[in-house]
Amino acid sequence: MFRFIIYINLLFLSLITRVETKILIILFSSTLALGCHGSAIAQNNDYSKVGITTGLSVFEKGSSYETFGNYSLNHKNSIGYFFGLTLEVYRLNNLSINTGLNWGHEPILKYDIHYLAEDVFPEYGNFSTTSKYKQGSYTIPLQVNQRIPIKSNSGFIIFGGLNLSFIPQSSGDYYITIVNKDGSQSQEVYKLTTESAESQLRSSIFFGSGYEINWGKALISLNGSYTLYFKPTVSGEYRFDNLFVSPPSGGKYKLSGNYFRVALGVRLLKSN
Repeated sequence: MFRFIIYINLLFLSLITRVETKILIILFSSTLALGCHGSAIAQNNDYSKVGITTGLSVFEKGSSYETFGNYSLNHKNSIGYFFGLTLEVYRLNNLSINTGLNWGHEPILKYDIHYLAEDVFPEYGNFSTTSKYKQGSYTIPLQVNQRIPIKSNSGFIIFGGLNLSFIPQSSGDYYITIVNKDGSQSQEVYKLTTESAESQLRSSIFFGSGYEINWGKALISLNGSYTLYFKPTVSGEYRFDNLFVSPPSGGKYKLSGNYFRVALGVRLLKSN
């Protein structure tokens, strides 16, 4: 399995852009220089090179543009989660390089819509709805870590790297139809069109920091990071029609896909 992951990383390096290549070279060369000095956190080599990781991600809210009319989308931040396996492929004192495979449950879009009673069936009054769409993803990270020991069994971690993510295409149309209370009339008032990026393979960079401690039979790390995509992950258009009073409204939107993540990692002590 991990041979497959290493093969995918080689494929990843062939796909990334020149900008991402420069970032990777800078990360590796700077941390290599730092990693050649000082002693490693005690007994790190006693722990398995394979670990598990899990955590939560807070995605940046989408944005609308080229809008018209009285109605718009009130974009919201979304929360996703992930879990996966990690593999340490290189270590030199306090420098290490990890890869792995993560599965994530990621939002496509989340927003509120506020309707006026005068534009829909008046028996409902003014009301709001919340819509959210999510999807799964698979990500292979290539992460460079620099440890700064503070005690014999613990230290801070500064890291950065590149992600290669497989995100299924999510193109489609979504509608909202309002029906009056006795069911005799219906009113289709809203349509949203989504278009994901052309390629299902998407690259991003990330950076962050955290804390690592040797805790008996487990090496535990807790960190926070920020991930930045170079292109929007989802974009599309929306339109409000058939409103009783207000004129048609609409616009375009996009979702950057960027997120802040809090992650917990665990590696177990090697068996004798």
